[in-house]
Amino acid sequence: SSGINAEYGDLKTQPFVEKTKNSSLTAFALRPPPRNKYTPVSLSRPLKMKLRTLVTKLESFAPTKHAESWDNVGLLLESSSSPAVKKVLTTIDLTEPVLEEAKSKQCSMILSYHPPIFSSFKRLTQDNAKSRIIINCVVSGISIYSPHTAWDSRNNGVNDWIVNCLSYKRKLPITPALIDGAPSTTCVICLITGP
Repeated sequence: SSGINAEYGDLKTQPFVEKTKNSSLTAFALRPPPRNKYTPVSLSRPLKMKLRTLVTKLESFAPTKHAESWDNVGLLLESSSSPAVKKVLTTIDLTEPVLEEAKSKQCSMILSYHPPIFSSFKRLTQDNAKSRIIINCVVSGISIYSPHTAWDSRNNGVNDWIVNCLSYKRKLPITPALIDGAPSTTCVICLITGP
């Protein structure tokens, strides 16, 4: 599951995870969970959520203000043709094959951990992959959101998740910072225990 709990009206929604041919990707649709074990809600129709509402949910999970200053995070491409999001495809890196999969699954948003727009473009042409991806997203009505270091620095975020796989005595941030009163772990040094 993506860890995103969205709200739609008075219903809480959960991601409905679909298997994909590429294990690094997950497509999910926002669907209502059963109200209780006696009165289930039909799961035959996915819900739609306004793009801005979904972005607000993502930013409340990991505010973009906590990202590194050099990073490019948040809503990077806002589609004017898809103001409501029905399906989101998540990926580590947005490549042309990933974009083709998002299109085939009729996703209206791609959540790409690494930002596909990092340095500025002087032109958008078909002669390089990065430009083609952005052009194709615009034409296909697909929005792009990238959380990158905002999710890294979040307490219990990506770096904490990775570090917790290790047996360590102590973890120390490389660049100490406070985020909402707690130490940030954007980059971490771990003192490993045992052999």
